[in-house]
Amino acid sequence: MMEIPFSIVYLVYVWCIVALMTRGKKRLTGEAIPIAHQVWLSFLVLAIGDLGHVGARVYSFSAGGLQNHPVLLGIGGLAEELAITALFMFWAEVWRLRFGHPRNAMYWVLMIAGFIHFATMISPQNQWTSASPPYDWVLYRNIPWIVQGFGVGFLMIKDGRTKKDAVATRLGMYISLSQLIYRHMHFTPLS
Repeated sequence: MMEIPFSIVYLVYVWCIVALMTRGKKRLTGEAIPIAHQVWLSFLVLAIGDLGHVGARVYSFSAGGLQNHPVLLGIGGLAEELAITALFMFWAEVWRLRFGHPRNAMYWVLMIAGFIHFATMISPQNQWTSASPPYDWVLYRNIPWIVQGFGVGFLMIKDGRTKKDAVATRLGMYISLSQLIYRHMHFTPLS
């Protein structure tokens, strides 16, 4: 099973990025500090969420299979969704800071989508610890997540192109591409 070694390497890699960013933040000055802090926070919550979700999958595969650990996988999936929602909220702040925007309507749409996603995740109808969570609730809770992902990606691309900021444009493209690649995950349970 290739998923286990891949997942372990991935988790080590993400945590190394967080560690390198932690060290690198000390060298920053001026306007770069608040932006770098938001990027660091986004990677930190990604690492924590992936540790929950990917770590739960690694453990479950190693301890008899996914089918034997629905509670652990459900809690790991919840951790991942919380983390990705927070990640997009941090990236909305990165967009705002990088391009000097006020907290405008688009910013608040992304933030409100995040809070709606948090609220839908709390609902017991999600049945996080079930081997087969209800499909309708998987759909409901992931709509705000999709809005956040494509919204952040779009804003980074739009403003990156306008300001000829190749880094922001590429980041926006990567965010949007990840949404397209993982679109099936938005409509299926994470276990």
